[in-house]
Amino acid sequence: MGAARRRRPVRPNRRAAATDVRETVAAYRALGAHEVMLSCWSDDIEQVDRLADLLA
Repeated sequence: MGAARRRRPVRPNRRAAATDVRETVAAYRALGAHEVMLSCWSDDIEQVDRLADLLA
């Protein structure tokens, strides 16, 4: 499996998870992506707002 397809370990704290999201989106931008679609798998709709704030 190539480095681009390897999954990073899940980090248990929010700050680390936020950093992971920012780094992942930045990596896609560096590859030339104009859009990155993220899915929220939680029943808590506020997580969508948190994600939007995180990437703003």
